[in-house]
Amino acid sequence: MAGVSRKEREQREELLAQGLKKCTKCTQDLPLERFRVRADGYAGRRSSCIECQLAAEAAYRESHRDEDRQSSCRWREQNPEYARDRSAWYRTNEPLRKRLHHGAVRARKAGVRTDRITPDELLADWERRGIDASRDAYTGQPLETGWHLDHAVPLSTPDTPGHVVTNLVPCNKSINTSKSNKHWVSYLADRAEKEQEIAA
Repeated sequence: MAGVSRKEREQREELLAQGLKKCTKCTQDLPLERFRVRADGYAGRRSSCIECQLAAEAAYRESHRDEDRQSSCRWREQNPEYARDRSAWYRTNEPLRKRLHHGAVRARKAGVRTDRITPDELLADWERRGIDASRDAYTGQPLETGWHLDHAVPLSTPDTPGHVVTNLVPCNKSINTSKSNKHWVSYLADRAEKEQEIAA
């Protein structure tokens, strides 16, 4: 490792033996899974942790927001038919992928963890957790046209895990609207209480 002193190398090896790595940005000793994979990086990981990278990416997007928006608008103006056809194709053939994309965009804007998740990864996790991909996770009712992909722990709450596979569930639009920015536990508790009041 060129440019790394013997002492630093020993410290790295000690941390690695514990399954840890020091982030070069926040200087915290963190588990290896908190770093993105990079083939040529030490221990096969990037030098800064995911959280620090997300913060840096969010800051970059914020500083280039107008430039990116103008670039996107120019492309759509120059390729109107292609842009329209592509959007229509995604709505028809890749509904889950499009929902994942929208969720990731919202998470990045909120400055929280944003994992890259494929439809297959999400469906596999739902199967593991016993979530029926054709039904509302909160009510058990069949999903309707225009259903939502919900962050069970809202992106706006301090304890949100962010846009991660275990925080995503399918639900109908009306249910997501009534849930609003509530934690899923609070929402289900409130819903159960209302049902008891109606039954009484």
